Amino acid sequence: MQFVEMIGATVALLTMAGGVVLIYVAHERKMAINKAEIDYLRVDLIKVEKRVQDLEDKLVIKVDKIMDKLKEIEIKIAEKH
Repeated sequence: MQFVEMIGATVALLTMAGGVVLIYVAHERKMAINKAEIDYLRVDLIKVEKRVQDLEDKLVIKVDKIMDKLKEIEIKIAEKH
């Protein structure tokens, strides 16, 4: 009888250990997926930051051109008066 109880206890322990291993593996897999998603989002963020910087640079150039045109117009108006 004790032998049967020992086998039952061993099976129960192995089952619990297997459950813990499965939980650990699932957790590690989820963490790897989360890390991959974070890395992917980080790459996207870098692309967006670069695009925003490009747009800011273009905007500065356009504003500078507009300011130059306004100065030219102001000079022409001053020359007429």
